[in-house]
Amino acid sequence: MITAVVSAVTSLAENAATGQDRWPGPLDQVRRHAWIVLGVGLALALLLVVYTLFREAKSSSVADDPPPPAPPEIPRWVVDRAQVRQVAAALSRRRRLRSVGITATAGLHGAGGFGKTTLAEMV
Repeated sequence: MITAVVSAVTSLAENAATGQDRWPGPLDQVRRHAWIVLGVGLALALLLVVYTLFREAKSSSVADDPPPPAPPEIPRWVVDRAQVRQVAAALSRRRRLRSVGITATAGLHGAGGFGKTTLAEMV
């Protein structure tokens, strides 16, 4: 609501810079001091954006989130393979390039029964 009011007043001030000779009633003050109103409106809009971002960050804090699950326990009979280091290195390389985001995926492919799930758990 406040953001809409600030946006409307700022828009009026912006239009006043290119606008008419006289505006009706108290809006003429906005026209006469268009650049001041525009600057104040933009400053208020910036403050509102910062406040909103701060408030959202604070409300989405991890204090109420449950702890992450423990990593799966790898059975002792599992043989450490070179592929574990290869996959971990590939994922680390992508992370250094900052290309891993919330939508990033990784996949292991091959025939069934050769340990793709176990390999993923080990990585």
